[in-house]
Amino acid sequence: SLIKGNRVILNQSTELPPTPDDAKGMILIGDTNYFERLSEAVHELPPGYLYGITAGGHLKPDVQRWFYETFHFPIFRGYGLIEAGPIILINNDESKLRSIGIPLHHVSVSIRQDDTVVPDQKIGELCIRKESVVSGFTSGEEKLKDALNNGWYHTGDLCYQDLDGYIYFVDRIENRIRIKGFDMFPESAENILKKHPNIREAVIVGIPVDNRGNEKAIAYVVPEKLSQANPDALKEYLKGKIPRYQIPDDFIFLNHLPVGATGKIARQTIRRNAIHHNNKMNNLSSKPEDDL
Repeated sequence: SLIKGNRVILNQSTELPPTPDDAKGMILIGDTNYFERLSEAVHELPPGYLYGITAGGHLKPDVQRWFYETFHFPIFRGYGLIEAGPIILINNDESKLRSIGIPLHHVSVSIRQDDTVVPDQKIGELCIRKESVVSGFTSGEEKLKDALNNGWYHTGDLCYQDLDGYIYFVDRIENRIRIKGFDMFPESAENILKKHPNIREAVIVGIPVDNRGNEKAIAYVVPEKLSQANPDALKEYLKGKIPRYQIPDDFIFLNHLPVGATGKIARQTIRRNAIHHNNKMNNLSSKPEDDL
């Protein structure tokens, strides 16, 4: 933007600056957390705001829909990787706001499962091929060897492609939960949980239940009022909204969820803690009663 002579205004506040008199319009660029905070704080957009661009997370559909229906302000999603460039996909089609876009002209993409290309509309791992892909990692060669296969960089992101070539993000592979032979992608259930009037934040993780790869779902929830937090009521709330097998076995109520350096919820930290706690409880339950 700066190279082309555009003006850049850095703004962390939910109070939006006015469009400068000599500007043709404003483009609002932010991560998904910023747009979610903005939706709770803003009552009107200053004149001249044209559209938004976000990446680095999964924007809640309700937030995207609210901006479009309230202000006719589309928020387009993009996709990028530090390891590859960084911009890979971009979307500017108002009829496909949920899509993370189509590849730039110098990028090849492929949706694969076990290194086999999957048909359109089927979920698989997003793989990319372009000239500017990372040549190594400071943590060693194994990580790069796992990520690169036959010239394709495996992103670790589960996506699908529609019949028009637009790509849609589903979840990270590492977030997928295997329950009784079925795949659960937790973000959908989390978004439904967060619509409950007493739920501020929610994360669902899977912990192993056997040595065959099966897991059970555990929900970590930040309630608005802890005194009204009720696991059975939440299970009842989810019935009919998600498949029965996806309803979490347990609900853990917390004051807040841990976040990483980028401000995103530290999902894998939560999962490690859940596994550790589960193993500890299993060890306690396996001891003779007089050892407790």
